[in-house]
Amino acid sequence: MKKVLKLLSAIVLLNSAGCVSKPPPSALALWEKPGVNKSMVQQALSKCGWKPIYASSENMDSRASEFATIYECMTKAGYHYKLQDSKGIYFSSAPRSDSFLVNLMIAGYQQVMDNDTFGVTNSTKQERDLMLQLENDKKRQQIKKALKK
Repeated sequence: MKKVLKLLSAIVLLNSAGCVSKPPPSALALWEKPGVNKSMVQQALSKCGWKPIYASSENMDSRASEFATIYECMTKAGYHYKLQDSKGIYFSSAPRSDSFLVNLMIAGYQQVMDNDTFGVTNSTKQERDLMLQLENDKKRQQIKKALKK
């Protein structure tokens, strides 16, 4: 009975936390260009003046103006905006809330979506060593848990 209650509690918690429905994709996922990876898209967006959701202004008119400027710059650079068809561009504003915690969660989600490895690109030896150390620490913790049982 306790296991069923815990399972139901976990499902309700995950459901209420919004993990079941997927939030909109990040800005990096919305731009594409053949032969270009995520980091190159991020560099191009930065050169065009893109700011993450959490650094953007609260004013919707200002956000639309920022988007138009970035859109023009990116299309000149040869990128294609995925939320676009022959009828026009589908611009959606970033979700905002009066709650600091909700805004912080949105900003954190965008950072995770923009960089899947939480800032570690695995491109340098130091970063690869750090990733290996983290993996080894996880394995050691699992072994310790197994031995305690």
